[in-house]
Amino acid sequence: MMRVFAALFLASFPVAVLAQTIPNQQLASSFDLIQQGRPAIAENLLTAFARSPSATASERGRAYALLGYALKEEDKFQAAQQSFETALRLLDTPGNPSADYAAALDYDAGLQLLKRNPGLARKLLDQAAAIADRLQNHAKLSSILVHLAGLEIQQQRYREARTVLQTAKSEFHLAGDSGRENSPDIYGTGGWLAILTRKPHQAVSEYAAALRACQGLYGENHMLTGWAYLLLGHAQAADRDLPGGLVSMQTGLNILKQTIGTNNARYLTGQLAYSSLLDDAGSHDEANRISTAANHSLESLHGNECPQCSVSLWDLQHR
Repeated sequence: MMRVFAALFLASFPVAVLAQTIPNQQLASSFDLIQQGRPAIAENLLTAFARSPSATASERGRAYALLGYALKEEDKFQAAQQSFETALRLLDTPGNPSADYAAALDYDAGLQLLKRNPGLARKLLDQAAAIADRLQNHAKLSSILVHLAGLEIQQQRYREARTVLQTAKSEFHLAGDSGRENSPDIYGTGGWLAILTRKPHQAVSEYAAALRACQGLYGENHMLTGWAYLLLGHAQAADRDLPGGLVSMQTGLNILKQTIGTNNARYLTGQLAYSSLLDDAGSHDEANRISTAANHSLESLHGNECPQCSVSLWDLQHR
């Protein structure tokens, strides 16, 4: 029986909604570091900035939201939750919610999905979407709706996911250049939905578009580009192009190894996906060796931080 790996939607591509309005260069640089797979460095910068007496409450709120995002990427879920709670408290302006507050809600929703709290994640995303809609901020609304579509996919509500994703695409087009960074997430979520609804050829098209978007936004040697190669490789294999899938996954793993290293959840889950393809190709011993080592390393990374959280950034499903 072939193992099918589908990316957990917030793990595919980082949330860009908060970065779109960051006026402070230090915060913007920290966001770039997280996107490049260097959250630990960003954590140090953001912690110092968040405690700076010269920073405004709004700036500190944005810093804590980004800090929570960095901590989540490091699998420090408890600390991430505390940072998001602080961010929401600092950014809360009753009666006049801001785009930054909506972004922080979106970030927190991503953590709740990893912690397997879909009800709370939906509530946070609904709040964030209502604020973005009220502000007529098409770029933010597009990003938030993509994540809501991902939540629907995770709960196997595929018809609802398709409807929400179509609305997200409409908002994406209305946003113009300001929503350009959302394109990998939009295409990637479309690919995820196509895989799970047994449309592998469409999934290849969607993930190829996500890869092109990442290459255009970030270049070839970037964590997100490597991740996009992995997603494309899985779709190619599902579309009966196993050799092409293996090549794409090897390319993705090489990029991740160069950019974020091997002791990283993204790299390790990429190895799990690659081992599944190796197994399908007949390399059973090599596949077993890689998957056993990767699973052991993933368990070590998570430790006791969040026992109920997904051990992998990918859902492992049997078809």
